[in-house]
Parts: sequence; structure tokens; C-alpha cells
Amino acid sequence: MKKLAVLMSLVLALFAMPLTVFAEQPASPYAAGTPAVPNWDITASASSTLYPEGDDVTCVSIVTGAPSVTSITVEQTLEVPGILWFWKTYDNDSEWTKTVEDNATSVYNYKYDLESGKYRLKSVFTLETASGKSETVTMYSETITIS
Repeated sequence: MKKLAVLMSLVLALFAMPLTVFAEQPASPYAAGTPAVPNWDITASASSTLYPEGDDVTCVSIVTGAPSVTSITVEQTLEVPGILWFWKTYDNDSEWTKTVEDNATSVYNYKYDLESGKYRLKSVFTLETASGKSETVTMYSETITIS
């Protein structure tokens, strides 16, 4: 009878213990090193780049639309870190807008004598077709540091 009681206690103790099972995770299509592919309808390519030289920068935004694109508006903003993780416009003269009646454009703007700190270029591209379809793409340059 004592053996049965010990056996029952052992079985109850085993059921009371947590059971941890490790399963193999399925492979992710978004694994490290896999580039993200944009899902654009009428935008073929777009880029936003900031080129530093000393305490000056060149802001370059380039976009190409599908052959059906008839109008492109590009808004450039030179940004600096704000509060926490937010960014803000560098100053009142750091925003530029250009509109063209074409399916591709390049926009170049310049900023001189910048203060030391971190900077990035925000480019907002709005593309439109003759049928009225439109698409807005926002891109950011790499962050650069001016010393």
C-alpha cells in the first residue's frame, strides 16, 4: 500500500510540473539581409540622398514613374532630430517643392553653413496619371553627421 501511495504521489508531482516544449520556428520571408520590396503601382523608382561636404549639404531626390504618369510633385525637407525619436524641419528655408508635367524628375537643393549635428532628407513624391490615379511615396535619406 505504501508503494502505491508513493507511486501516486510521484505521478501527481509529475503532472504538477510545467511542461516546456520548444518548436522550430518557420523561416521568415523577412529574414535579416532580405531587402524589402516596395509595393508601388505607378512609381518605378525613387530615392532620397543627402551629400555632405564640410558644413554644406546637397539634397537630391530622384523619381521615375510608369509611362502613364503625367505629373510629379516632389517635396524636400531637410530634417534634424527633435524631441525623443521625432524629427523636425531644420529651419524655415529647408523646405522645397517642385512640380513637373513628366514621368520622371530629379530635384537638387543646397544648404550651406550648417551647424554641427545630425541631418536627414525627407522626400515626398506624389505621382499622378491622366486617368486621375495618384500615389504618394515618402522616402528618407541615411542620417549624416556634420562635425
